[in-house]
Amino acid sequence: MCGDPWPSDRPHEAGGRYWFGTVTGSYEEGQAVNLTVRLTAAHKGRFLFRVCRIVGAGVAAEQAQLSYDCLNAHTLVQADAPGAQAPGDPWWYVDNEQYLYDAMPYQLPKGLHCDGVAATCVLQWFYLTGNSCDPPGTPAPYSSPWLGTCGTTSLNYPEEPPSGPAGSPPPAATFCKAAGWFADPLSGCKGYYRCTGPGAGWYQQCTGTLLFNEAITACDWPANVQCPAVRRRSRRASAL
Repeated sequence: MCGDPWPSDRPHEAGGRYWFGTVTGSYEEGQAVNLTVRLTAAHKGRFLFRVCRIVGAGVAAEQAQLSYDCLNAHTLVQADAPGAQAPGDPWWYVDNEQYLYDAMPYQLPKGLHCDGVAATCVLQWFYLTGNSCDPPGTPAPYSSPWLGTCGTTSLNYPEEPPSGPAGSPPPAATFCKAAGWFADPLSGCKGYYRCTGPGAGWYQQCTGTLLFNEAITACDWPANVQCPAVRRRSRRASAL
């Protein structure tokens, strides 16, 4: 399952235009496998991997049986193998500056059989993000000292707003002088630059009423944001 919105036609799921019904990998029962995730934006948080065993094969079988109850029956845990963060832990914690996770060792459950004919298996990647707050239970090495825990009522942080579409201000090449995340004060901090180095990066906008908070490098409630209008405006003008 690829996270398609429920009201949509869900093109990545069974029966969708991107679903081909082909077996994408074959493994032994109880085998340790390396899972790979590539992120376009590291929003901290953690990954979880689950498997649903579908009796039969094809669109009808998958649409009828694929559910959270089915997925929760087989939650994978980290294998006791080189590269594991914590063997036996189902969660894999995300580093804020890492985008490719190409060797996450996980243990396939014993007794789980899927031959692709009598039964098929669907692997789900679940990403609990932590862009504006830490999910409960996040270990200290992967938590943010300036953020609180998600769901804590005393905190005045939005819960993981999505990034908005790219805007059309002067290109990042004219603004970016170094790697980092920088608010765009000419938009009232509605937009922000993500610079990967001198002259390289891209521009995005926060959704809704949120503004970009440089202190936490995330979209935040306006009351929490001090937009660096004078400093950024003069810097941007000189870049043009």
